Amino acid sequence: MSATTEQSPAWIPVNEKVRRRTVLVGDKMMQMFVEFQKGGYTPPHAHVHDQVVHVVRGKMKFTVAGVEKTIEQGQSCYFPGNAPHDATALEDSLLLDTFTPIRDDLIAMDRQGSRT
Repeated sequence: MSATTEQSPAWIPVNEKVRRRTVLVGDKMMQMFVEFQKGGYTPPHAHVHDQVVHVVRGKMKFTVAGVEKTIEQGQSCYFPGNAPHDATALEDSLLLDTFTPIRDDLIAMDRQGSRT
């Protein structure tokens, strides 16, 4: 097992109201915190990775493959790989996202962010 416990050195902005920070990267899965300010939004997108979202605090609305879901503190939801999804913060929120396989695209952004 070659997992690392190094967090990304700083929060990485996604947009004006959303930022993320990698927590752990393993051989086949990874976790990151995503922090949304109320009204923060990530537009519809899809990726091959399965994703589990756990709401640590706050309340979120997701649309996953055309189905709207609202989850709040202590609840989780699953996004299958390639399912289009978006996210809207109904309150200031902190999420713990788990992906499998690992998101090489996000890890590359973490490395780039650590050099600036």
